[in-house]
This record gives sequence, structure tokens and C-alpha cells, in this order.
Amino acid sequence: MEKKDIERLAAEKIDACFGSHSRLLSLTALAGDASSRRYYRALLDGGAAPRSAVIMELGGSALPLSSEELALFKEPPRELPFLNLHRFLSRVGVRLPALYGHWVD
Repeated sequence: MEKKDIERLAAEKIDACFGSHSRLLSLTALAGDASSRRYYRALLDGGAAPRSAVIMELGGSALPLSSEELALFKEPPRELPFLNLHRFLSRVGVRLPALYGHWVD
């Protein structure tokens, strides 16, 4: 996905998550590893939005999940594994960054 496309999509998701008074000030790509995930630092302003957030883009494949995640399941999972792990760790009292939303487009 090109930078202006990810900026447009991020701005739409920020609006949906925090309301129309929130806006994207900048989006900076963060260093990644060898997975298909891409990470961005979003600087935000206004409304209920935090000052910054990290956005993960899971893409680069026709598959819904990367190969290392698919190897764990005999059938397609009902949700992305990081959502299940975030919920579990939160319930047992582990302090985690807030998860503001997730979208499958």
C-alpha cells in the first residue's frame, strides 16, 4: 500500500475510533522485521484521541494471516491471534498498551 493510501485509511480509522474532532497530524513508518506486518507511528490531535498511537498493517499476502500464524491452526481462526492474546493478558492483570480498534478490510 502506498504512503498516501495508508495515510487516508489511517485518517478514516482514527475518525471512526475517536470522532470527527480527532485528526491525523503525521504518519511515520517504523522499523520492522521479516514478517508481513508494517508498523507506523501516528501523531494525533484533538477529540478523545491520544497524542500518538502505533498502527499495524497486516498485509502483503493474499492470505488473511502471515505464515507463522497460519501454522498454528488446523482451521482458519475466528479472530487475529494478537486480539486473543491481548484479551487474555489483560484479564490476568498484565499492563498492556491500549487497543483502540481493529479492522479487516
